Amino acid sequence: MSDSKWKNVRINILIMLFFGIFSFLLTCVFIKLGTIVLSADGSFHFSRVEELYDNFRNGKLTFIASHTFSSTGVGTFLFYPSILLYLWVILRLIFSPVTSFYV
Repeated sequence: MSDSKWKNVRINILIMLFFGIFSFLLTCVFIKLGTIVLSADGSFHFSRVEELYDNFRNGKLTFIASHTFSSTGVGTFLFYPSILLYLWVILRLIFSPVTSFYV
């Protein structure tokens, strides 16, 4: 490789390393503070995980949200796939809600 290409590769690696370390440190700070940074739909999806966690802990597997969303029985799980959230639910069984979110 020429020197200019090698220099660009090294700069890109350093930039990715910087942002990786920065992200890791911010995650550690948020876990330590017990804070979750949510965006627009974050609270909705976090509520979905809490509902799945409650159902899983009580031995039920239902598609109706009966604990969250003001206990209205909203069928939110019918329209959003929840299979990908079960990893988060398993982590929620082990860790606190904040730590499982960031892990």
